[in-house]
Amino acid sequence: MQWGAAPGTAADPAAQPTQLPSAAAPLPPELPGESTFTVKRADLPGPGEPGPGEAAESALSATTPDWTAPAVPALICPNGHVNPPSAAVCRQCGGPLPNDPVIVPRPVLGVLRLSTGDVIMLDRGVVMGRHPRADFACADGEKPPHVVKLPSADGDISRTHLRVTLDGWHVLVTDLESTNGTLVTLPERDPEQLRAGEPVPIRPGTVVTLADGIDFRYEVAG
Repeated sequence: MQWGAAPGTAADPAAQPTQLPSAAAPLPPELPGESTFTVKRADLPGPGEPGPGEAAESALSATTPDWTAPAVPALICPNGHVNPPSAAVCRQCGGPLPNDPVIVPRPVLGVLRLSTGDVIMLDRGVVMGRHPRADFACADGEKPPHVVKLPSADGDISRTHLRVTLDGWHVLVTDLESTNGTLVTLPERDPEQLRAGEPVPIRPGTVVTLADGIDFRYEVAG
């Protein structure tokens, strides 16, 4: 599934979208002691209450972060759902989409659902590892990445193992020269080893495997 033009591809001047003002909707507050919006397994509700998937979908109901997100072209359905310009119908409600895109702050691009039970919102980038550093350069106006510490009793997961970055509507994964590498399994494809330092775009349904039995799945609403 391709969402819009690939990173670095020039847009067609004749199809330039119209600039529209758009106010950002607030996200739910961050969990105490967390530098990320992550649904922690320890905080999951009991029987009969909404589960982690529903908690993540609730978080995704805010279409934009509570800070000035990068501007992206988008198609907006009659119900107000924001979609990539390549979408044929609304990916949330299946409604019709207009022909001409407009410029809006980039919405949340989905979630990363970890095998540990945690759910990380893709309102910005993510850094994962045993004890990851967070001093990565950010574009003007962007917040630092979410920092996700992963358990690794034997040290198979590197201190700063991988990074997830957002480029327009694209989600990319980069192995940060980890000791044991990173596997990416795109939908209906065989697993592939990432080359260290080389960003690779992933699609919804992609599974990324680190080590120690820990992986995550990229999901979007709808």
